[in-house]
Amino acid sequence: MKKLAFKKNNFIALALTAVVAVSGFSFYKASAATLIDENEQCKITVQIPTASSYDENEHSSISDGIIMYDKDVTVKFYKIADVKLDGSYDTPLIDIDLSVLANEKVTAKQWEALTNQAYEAFKASTPTCKLTINPSNETSKSINVDRGLYLYTCDDIVSDAYKYTFTKSIISVPSSYLVQGSTKLDENGMIIEAPTSDKWLYNVDVALKSEAEPRFGSIQIDKTLKNFNKSLGNAAFVFEVTATVDDEIVFSNVYTMNFDSAATQSIKVDNLPATAKVIVKEVYTGASYSVDSNASASKEVTVDASKVQKVDFTNDYDNRLELGGISVENRFEYDENGQIKWTKSVGGGN
Repeated sequence: MKKLAFKKNNFIALALTAVVAVSGFSFYKASAATLIDENEQCKITVQIPTASSYDENEHSSISDGIIMYDKDVTVKFYKIADVKLDGSYDTPLIDIDLSVLANEKVTAKQWEALTNQAYEAFKASTPTCKLTINPSNETSKSINVDRGLYLYTCDDIVSDAYKYTFTKSIISVPSSYLVQGSTKLDENGMIIEAPTSDKWLYNVDVALKSEAEPRFGSIQIDKTLKNFNKSLGNAAFVFEVTATVDDEIVFSNVYTMNFDSAATQSIKVDNLPATAKVIVKEVYTGASYSVDSNASASKEVTVDASKVQKVDFTNDYDNRLELGGISVENRFEYDENGQIKWTKSVGGGN
């Protein structure tokens, strides 16, 4: 297989050269030319598709990013109806109207509506069967099933760094390229036309389509000034915040705190990538003030999307008679064209 890599965050994806049934992608016919062989064992094979780049903006999702998930994913199958030997469907096992499947063609919109009806009917029920697959080290996995029309779904998954959501759909087993509009992925993961044979396929492939939405978290810098010398004026303190993911810097900025009394102040830094390692360093401790002798001027914390991670610093007057201080804060903003613009604010001093 050919490896595909895309720049952002250096994710590596493997392209599948496999026939993938995409229900409702093009057309659907009620039956094939020949009868189904009732002695053939039917299977459903779940394929893990290629992940796609997401460079549109900083909050873009990753198409088929489930390949990055390193735990088991459970795919649930619900049998909607039995398939007769001529390829038509028996009476539905749930309260759902399958009459649209008798049409010469079924649009993607109709297929989606049918999928949603089936999901609403089944979502509180026990699946007919289930399959577990680990997307990080398995490209496909099969399960034996009886002939039938099936709904397949996956529950949303939340990892430390991403929230994964899945596309649900309906598949017919067995199937054929003619019976159920199908597509094929080439070695680059691009969709190409599949054959139009009406030969029954007893092993039906489905793509586990997903979106991976990056999660974000916040840190809070708490600063305590134990004693303050009013005669020296305001005291300014500067903190450098650097976040890295896999040793790559994904965020860097400096922040200012200005004190006019002994007190505790806080700065909250939002929208940091979850799981990022963040180093907060006090790079300027203010004129005539020093870091507490029992504390470090640098703190490290890991971003957690579920809670604000806190770091604290304490300074005290050190009896030096130096006036004020200058502090600088970088500000990064997006303009109307989506480009980053940089500005700088200066604080501290008298």
